Amino acid sequence: MGKGKAIEEFEEIRILSREDLLKILSELTIKIKNKIFYGRFNKPEIEKLRIKYDRLFCDVIKTYNAVLKDKEISELEERIRKLEEVLGYDEGR
Repeated sequence: MGKGKAIEEFEEIRILSREDLLKILSELTIKIKNKIFYGRFNKPEIEKLRIKYDRLFCDVIKTYNAVLKDKEISELEERIRKLEEVLGYDEGR
């Protein structure tokens, strides 16, 4: 039963678009730039941890973008297949 609940919780998640990813990356870029040029690095160990989290965050966005791209390619392939069916396209020609 626990799995059923977990699946239901994921149904509430909104899928991000490439535009959303760009906005998130823009915010992260500004945050990092401001920290570099105007911020203070009070505790090096905390800053190292923040940098690791920022890198992890960027890796998550890269992975998310790759999944979005794969999904879009799959959808395009399906659209092409349907168009070929409608047009009576035969690969054997």
